[in-house]
Amino acid sequence: MAGPTDKDQVNLTDEESRIMPASGGRFKQAYNAQAAVDTETMLIITTHVTQEPNDKQQMSLRLKRWQPYPDNLGK
Repeated sequence: MAGPTDKDQVNLTDEESRIMPASGGRFKQAYNAQAAVDTETMLIITTHVTQEPNDKQQMSLRLKRWQPYPDNLGK
């Protein structure tokens, strides 16, 4: 998959966002937001916003942020 070209424009209103792959082989200016949810209580337990386009690489960070919580959280 080809990436952005030299002719692509810069987002002047949100310079921290990045050009990321989108469905259909396109690209869009975006962030990658992650949330971890307790499946029993449906409570959001951690959140994270990144400029990295790959969701799979965010899993280890989610697990590290979850470790300090007690096992009985939400019960």
